[in-house]
Amino acid sequence: ARVEAFMAPLALKKIPGVGPVSVTRLEGHGLVYCRDVIARGPDQLVEDLGSYGQWLYRKCRGIDEGRVGVSRTRKSIGHERTFGTDLRSQGEYLEVIENLCGRLAEDLSRKNVTGRTLTLKVKFADFKVITRSKTTGYRKDKSDLFAIAQELLLAEKLPPTTRVRLLGVSLSNLEVSNPHGVKMGRYFQPLLFPS
Repeated sequence: ARVEAFMAPLALKKIPGVGPVSVTRLEGHGLVYCRDVIARGPDQLVEDLGSYGQWLYRKCRGIDEGRVGVSRTRKSIGHERTFGTDLRSQGEYLEVIENLCGRLAEDLSRKNVTGRTLTLKVKFADFKVITRSKTTGYRKDKSDLFAIAQELLLAEKLPPTTRVRLLGVSLSNLEVSNPHGVKMGRYFQPLLFPS
């Protein structure tokens, strides 16, 4: 019922698969909105429009058997944390960053991915944001990730009174590894493109 209530005021031209020619044809039958299609009913729609009427009736009721797929490749994996109370010391910053690197390492291991560019994000109490990145060899271990993030933070030489509202760590330039930790692209490259 909630889906139909949502769909009812939707113009038919907004439904994927209903193009300009179909809109003109449907308007000729007095059908402009999903509510018009629902009110007409499936039997009358099939009589007026054939199998297209049945398809349209299902779409207007929010029923779609099509598969939903992801068509983009993940470019980075990361974690960030916003604090209810601003952090005020380097020790606090580093403790949180180490925790974030641990969570990131777990994700990388679970997804069987490594990455080359680590990015540290810091949002200060005044909402100013800085990001610092470093590209190295492929990394996925917590200790490696934390060492790089720590280096990036310490290079900022933040004054002791600096208040931090958010910290984040992400890894990009990702590559899938096989279960043994060998990067698949590098592993097969010598066989495909001998030097």
